[in-house]
Amino acid sequence: MPAGVPQEHENMELPMSVEEKSVQLKLDPEGALGAPELIDLTYLESVADSSGLVIYLHGMGLDADDFRALMDHDVAHGIALTLPGFTGGHDANVKALSLSQHAEVVSRFVIAIRDEYPGKDISLVGFSLGADLILRLAEFWHEQPTTRSNVDSVLLLDPNINHSTMHLSGVLAHADERNPIPEMKRVITSVDAKDDFAHICSYIGKIASKNFLPIKQHARDFWSWWRPAGDYMLFVTRLLALCELAGNTRVVFSSAYEAHMTTLAGEFDCERFPRLSCEVTDLGHFDLIGEDLLSRELTKMR
Repeated sequence: MPAGVPQEHENMELPMSVEEKSVQLKLDPEGALGAPELIDLTYLESVADSSGLVIYLHGMGLDADDFRALMDHDVAHGIALTLPGFTGGHDANVKALSLSQHAEVVSRFVIAIRDEYPGKDISLVGFSLGADLILRLAEFWHEQPTTRSNVDSVLLLDPNINHSTMHLSGVLAHADERNPIPEMKRVITSVDAKDDFAHICSYIGKIASKNFLPIKQHARDFWSWWRPAGDYMLFVTRLLALCELAGNTRVVFSSAYEAHMTTLAGEFDCERFPRLSCEVTDLGHFDLIGEDLLSRELTKMR
């Protein structure tokens, strides 16, 4: 049995190699897009003989490749979606979708995966703005209950709670879409710690190779979606709405969130959140999508 594989999975077949796939979805003409439209999506998939299936949602401007290394070794069936507009390159024809449109796209994608694998329990994992998108997806399902898919469990990695946790998003939301380089440089020079500097440089390198318009739209929409620093109730309300729809919900925060926990802890009582668990780690933001942390958390979800 490979090292790191939990005892309960020792008889489970290891996943096939990660494959790059695509699907074309037709969205609801009465939905968020407001007109019939076909959306082409790309995703990574590692098929495995597991009872559950995990769908991964990446952070702002990133893509499915952030989860490739994990999926190469994980014993469970995994699918990592790249959101529309973030596949790479500087194609001027790339359309920047709104936050509501992204929620509809993800909802339709989950339905397509559920229909392809009807016997599997679906779990959602979101990192950073991918975690925020899961919270927005829960709102979308409350607004349009006929589009809802059953979700067995959810893992949110560093979701935002208000503008105080959105430094990077705030900078990119207000950057000049024709020349965002000065703001990207400002982000890099604002970092002091060596490890954080390496992560930020890597992140900026990834998004600099892509069309900036969808990234700016994504950042701007989420900035508008959250409230100013000090306002925690909107996060609590949105998390409660998610818990009402999901089986078990787990939130894992990086060390930077420690200062917010005193305020949030009083809201996370067992009666309001009976299937919720939260943890503040000693890890940095981008370390939360490292293989060690993700493998540990995925094992807890199974």
